[in-house]
Amino acid sequence: MLPRTARVLVVAMMLWAQPTLAGQGESLYHEAFRKLHEAGQFNGAVLITKGDTVVLDAHFGDGDKLEGTRLTTNSLYRLASVSKTITSAAVLSLVDARKLSLDDPVQKFLPAFPYPDIRVLHLLQHSSGLPEYIFGVGDYWKDRTAMMTNRDVVHWLVDTKPELAFTPGQSWDYSNTGYALLPLLIEAVTKERYAVYLRRAVFAPAGMRSSYHISELGPAERARMARGHGFDYGAGVDVRVDRHPVLGAAFTADSIYGAGDVFSTARDLLAFDRALKAGKLISPALQAAAYTSLMLPEGLPAGYGLGWQVAESDFTGRIIHHHGQGDGYRTRYYRFLDRGITIVTLQNARERYADEAVRIAQQLAFKGAYTLPGVSLAEALSRTMVSKGVEAALSQVAEVAKAPGQWSVVKRDLDNLALTHWFRGDRPLAIRFFRSYLALAPEEPGPYATLAEALGDMGRAEESRAEYARALEVANKDPQRWAREITQIRKAMGDKEEASP
Repeated sequence: MLPRTARVLVVAMMLWAQPTLAGQGESLYHEAFRKLHEAGQFNGAVLITKGDTVVLDAHFGDGDKLEGTRLTTNSLYRLASVSKTITSAAVLSLVDARKLSLDDPVQKFLPAFPYPDIRVLHLLQHSSGLPEYIFGVGDYWKDRTAMMTNRDVVHWLVDTKPELAFTPGQSWDYSNTGYALLPLLIEAVTKERYAVYLRRAVFAPAGMRSSYHISELGPAERARMARGHGFDYGAGVDVRVDRHPVLGAAFTADSIYGAGDVFSTARDLLAFDRALKAGKLISPALQAAAYTSLMLPEGLPAGYGLGWQVAESDFTGRIIHHHGQGDGYRTRYYRFLDRGITIVTLQNARERYADEAVRIAQQLAFKGAYTLPGVSLAEALSRTMVSKGVEAALSQVAEVAKAPGQWSVVKRDLDNLALTHWFRGDRPLAIRFFRSYLALAPEEPGPYATLAEALGDMGRAEESRAEYARALEVANKDPQRWAREITQIRKAMGDKEEASP
């Protein structure tokens, strides 16, 4: 989900292909995002600053496709996991005030918490070893339509005491569970509701006048919300999340605070950035700690500090950033501290292109030029299937395999297309798509392994073993590159053998 390295290939990311240079009249920054939007690859708000100058502050697209509303400057976006930077700021403000310590055990504030060695620090930096509650509650939370709260997360941990993935502080694994506990610590220390303290300690001093905890959203604020959308591979269009055939049935966690529950605007995130730099929220010393990566026992950086992803390159200097995604939103918040550049992209649709939008923003800020991304093959196949039928879509896969051109061929997206039909009950069609993908990446083991898994789930054991064998054969041609995949394939093959009569 998040990078484990503290150095990123930003230069390579910004320099692919031939750049588009400035035209006349319209600013290059606005031109780039207008073209990205017109190509169906951006829907949301974008803000870029260099030093004290805002070089782009714009929005493009729909606020709610179902209602036919457009985005405005005042549209509110769910920040998703970018909210963790705000939760972190609230916790660290209490550390500055000496009302809690990073070394305090969580049990000091939550006596029933069953892990005595987990500290506040571990929750902030994802080094606690706690399992992910979103996937871990399983049968414990039987009514998936009911709202689970932060206290329910604690009850789950107390009642089931799941095993930690590692000794606290000795490894790193991104987990929303730690951030679900932090609001309870804040409430225990301040005797205030979490939302109240966020407003008093972060929003108000930072001048974030259009930022709200989800519990604060009234009718006026909800009317400003940019509604989240997701691409429906069965229909070939973006659909509002609450009407989406897959995303609409997802587990809801709107009553679990701390990990992704703030609604805001690009301008308010700029205000947050400036307040941090001015020392209005957290002391410089504590910010330095927040922007320093956890170091793993093997001597490698985890790429995460205290509520912030941390990266660096010689070209960009330090990159303090965070990504967010969920409920149809994709949010990206980048602060290039040594270059004085801040980039915010908030998207409520076209989420598949979120990282491309950030790449273009970085190209513009650092190089004064940009390259537009290729068109998603998976989305194009979806539309072809809707308009021309299955055989035309499968033929299109074969054509792209022969002449890739400028297509964006992403395995995850292609798999989502096939899985859409799988979960709608047409498993044979899903298999046909999985099999067609082999021609797109014949020298990669992933497509063979995915096909093998699908065949196995259909009970076609012999065919499944054959595809796993092909995956292993491909992977063994470059064992260093595919070491992880080789381990996974061998495990899958072993499991299949054990399951065979």
